[in-house]
Amino acid sequence: MAKKYKRIVGQIERCFITLSEEDKMGVLALTEIKDWIDNNTRGGMTKMRLANFLNKRPQFKLVRRIRKRGSTETESFWGMSGISDKEYRPEPMSGWVVECLADDRCNRCIRCLNRNNSITSNQ
Repeated sequence: MAKKYKRIVGQIERCFITLSEEDKMGVLALTEIKDWIDNNTRGGMTKMRLANFLNKRPQFKLVRRIRKRGSTETESFWGMSGISDKEYRPEPMSGWVVECLADDRCNRCIRCLNRNNSITSNQ
């Protein structure tokens, strides 16, 4: 990967290391990462830019996404390789639904349940 934005990526990695020492899980919500970046760097960063950095770098992995029921508000959970290699299946908070990722069959979200029902009804 290019060396461009090396300082910013280093700050995000430092965030994962610092916060994972506190909760011992290594999987962080996007808002937790943003708050840490805003409090520990001079300029801070927007949520969209931070999500773009996390999405484009191979050391970061999207683990889970939840959506608030009846709205388009989402929260994503990210992990960093070497820190968050454990399986992470958070239960959604009250009023939130799990959105499964494209390659994930969770059997808990509406899309997966409908997909499984249509497969069994066709057989």
